[in-house]
Amino acid sequence: MTASYSTANASDNATVSYTAQGIQDSIVHNPDDYAGVYCTRDTNTLHVTVTREALSKISALYSRVRSVKFQDAASPAQPAAAVKIEPVRYSRSDLARVMAFVRSAEPWATVTRDTLATWGIDSAADKVQIGVTKITAETRDAAAKAFGDKVELVQ
Repeated sequence: MTASYSTANASDNATVSYTAQGIQDSIVHNPDDYAGVYCTRDTNTLHVTVTREALSKISALYSRVRSVKFQDAASPAQPAAAVKIEPVRYSRSDLARVMAFVRSAEPWATVTRDTLATWGIDSAADKVQIGVTKITAETRDAAAKAFGDKVELVQ
């Protein structure tokens, strides 16, 4: 997949091409500033989530970007997507620390020993989404005690 973006200033070479991986690389290399990225198809928007502390710095980096164009074999005629920088509470580093303890934090680990299925960062929700085969009051309580508001349980 490749992407190009259009800048607000026509004298900047109106379109610059780069790989879509570029945004993801920024997130991976700056996990204390960024939380993630996600797309909404209904509004054709690329959302780049950043911590409130890094908002002004990262907004300045993207201030001249008007849209991102994604092209791939599956949908070569996609229209350009708007880019929206969104502040979030937790960084990718914060959420990665939660993920590191999903299997071991007690009493959570004991309570979910037979029901824990999946987990991963949900950039849109700014949480670690944890999939369990059954959600009970005990599961919710253990999650809240172990991880606070940094997780969302799904069944």
